[in-house]
Amino acid sequence: MVKKIIKTGLVLLAGLLIVQLVRVQLREEPVTPDPEGFSRVRVQEIRERTVTRTHRYTGRLKGIKEAMLFPSVPGILREKLVSPGSVVRKDGGVLLVDRYEEGVEYEFSRVRSPIEGRVMEIIPGIGERVRPQEPVATVSDISVMEVTLHIPEEEALIIREGQRAYVSVKALGEEVFPGRVYEIEPALDRMSLRRKVKVRVENPRLKLRPSMVASADLAVKEIENTKAVPLSAVVEREGEEGIFLIDSGNYARWKPVEVKLRGDRYAAVEGEFETGDRVAYYGHYGLVPDREVEILE
Repeated sequence: MVKKIIKTGLVLLAGLLIVQLVRVQLREEPVTPDPEGFSRVRVQEIRERTVTRTHRYTGRLKGIKEAMLFPSVPGILREKLVSPGSVVRKDGGVLLVDRYEEGVEYEFSRVRSPIEGRVMEIIPGIGERVRPQEPVATVSDISVMEVTLHIPEEEALIIREGQRAYVSVKALGEEVFPGRVYEIEPALDRMSLRRKVKVRVENPRLKLRPSMVASADLAVKEIENTKAVPLSAVVEREGEEGIFLIDSGNYARWKPVEVKLRGDRYAAVEGEFETGDRVAYYGHYGLVPDREVEILE
């Protein structure tokens, strides 16, 4: 009986020793969680860029000069000297009006354009009566376009003449037309408490047309020629902002950064990196530093 008890005790003691050895080994060689599912990343080279933060506003486009044409006499429209879309010079004829009175002969009255521009619209048809108080055509200089924005009081304080603007219209897809703020009204509108800001934009190919609804992104803050990474590349770890650089061996290296400006698409950053270094911007939120990754095309 004594031998049996001793034998059982030895077996229990051996079991306890084995458990203790396993625990020690686990403490000495901790198991790192498998990064499977977080090791595939997309990368982009760090480049010097202009980082811009914009505020978006909307307004309607018009030509830099616009004129509505009125006949000088009442009568009947006899002839269209030009068609809509044609370019006319200043004082060029657009329409001929017959001052018709029974028994009296008059020369046709010529409706002239007071500006050089493009005929956007001819309102009456041939044979219709026209009157001096009713417009018959519109002419617009659309080589340069203008959009008037109504900006809230608190935001108007950061707008300055000469600021860059990026104008787009839905009908033209993603095409962007560069412009600048050229006029800011000093007083706020009493009813809306908004300030009128005018933006001018070049229109060399005449794609922009009057009355189009335009979006104007005003560059409220900008840093030129600065090292920049995609916004999504900047992540936070334990209260510190940084990026994951992917070295030549495809290993992820954590680098703290100072963010100077968060723009619309890129962040201007400073830190221990160089232009041309590869930074992870997709699939990097669960990365383990100093672990190998797979680069996605």
